[in-house]
Amino acid sequence: MKPKSKKVKDIITEGTERYDDIINIHDLNPDEDNIEIYGGADEDYFKDLQRQIEEDGLIEPPIVYPKTLEIKSGHTRIAAIKELGYTETPIIWSQTKKPKNKFQNIMRLMTANMGRPSNLERQWNSVQTAIEEYKNENNGSCPEHIVKQICSAAQLSYKYSYKNLKLLTDKTYDTPTGYDRPDLVARIFSGGGNNLSIAKAVSFAKSDDSKNKKNAKYMHTSKILENAIDNSHVIYSINRVSNLMTMFRDATFTDTEGETKYGFRNIQQNIVGGLVHELFANAVTDSINSRSSESNKAVAYDPKDNGIYDISFPLHNAGIEIKTCQIKNGNKVEFISRHPKTGYFLFVGYTPEFDYFYVSYGKVDELDFGKTSRFGTKINLEAVSKLTTFTGELKPNDDNTGYIVTPHPLTF
Repeated sequence: MKPKSKKVKDIITEGTERYDDIINIHDLNPDEDNIEIYGGADEDYFKDLQRQIEEDGLIEPPIVYPKTLEIKSGHTRIAAIKELGYTETPIIWSQTKKPKNKFQNIMRLMTANMGRPSNLERQWNSVQTAIEEYKNENNGSCPEHIVKQICSAAQLSYKYSYKNLKLLTDKTYDTPTGYDRPDLVARIFSGGGNNLSIAKAVSFAKSDDSKNKKNAKYMHTSKILENAIDNSHVIYSINRVSNLMTMFRDATFTDTEGETKYGFRNIQQNIVGGLVHELFANAVTDSINSRSSESNKAVAYDPKDNGIYDISFPLHNAGIEIKTCQIKNGNKVEFISRHPKTGYFLFVGYTPEFDYFYVSYGKVDELDFGKTSRFGTKINLEAVSKLTTFTGELKPNDDNTGYIVTPHPLTF
């Protein structure tokens, strides 16, 4: 048997402010901009509000636009009343029209919520939403004085909170303008700034960035990297890369004499190698993300991004570097890095026809690198041979003077 709904008179008390009407909650429409910038209410705040309504009644009735029955303010109050079992609520009719401009409406919503308990993550997200909307309406630009106005409306300090959070969330990690540290931002938001202050997080980011730039000897690692790559990722990636590079190699054009010729057969090997590298990074990333939780998502960095990893796990501040090379003379590989460094590497060797591959993965120490020259530093193949191998073999030659690779054909 369906429980009876509670009577609205039970929440209208002597303490309730003047209201204009009583209306069915199901007839009301939420403001989509409010949902976009605030999402759902903080659970503790929501429960406290329900207790307050049960004990003291509804003090401030929601405000509603007359013609559209759209909620102007009071989304959380209405949700609390509805969950408590009430189907009706007293409301106040708005004496002003809803702003037609989305940015102005967002600013109005933030100003109207100034009395609401602060939530750092919600404040930051609302500021970001407002800035993006202003840019949409103003040719992609949002000047500093507007950003300050937005921060003021959201009760977020421009100088301390906004500027430092911007430093921590900027996408360009390897520039003076930002650190791209979602792992630190997540820690800040998880405790509302109490577990980790914004200032302390920026200090950590600066320190880590300084170490990375000093000599690039250490890549941030995380336990998640131990098993980040598995056989399914490798099979998917080598097949994808093989298909794409075969199409690239076999692409043709018609020359001025009307003859059909191959367009990419005489391309410098370093260009081909760079293309294989980027295609492999993106393929592995896509494969990881197709089976990962949101917290374990990976990002393959575009060469223009200057990331310190080829595959990054932002929420763990860790990543993987990929080394690719063409297998020469049928059994020779040479993996080169700009600097010796400790971290997780994915090694990929491929034949010129892209039909045989060698792939291994694991953690390499900076001591496993040779001497650095202007061309970079070679990685000791003995160390590579001890890593987890997914396809192919890397083993000493007959006289133990070097290592030879035996690539394996594509696996479907």
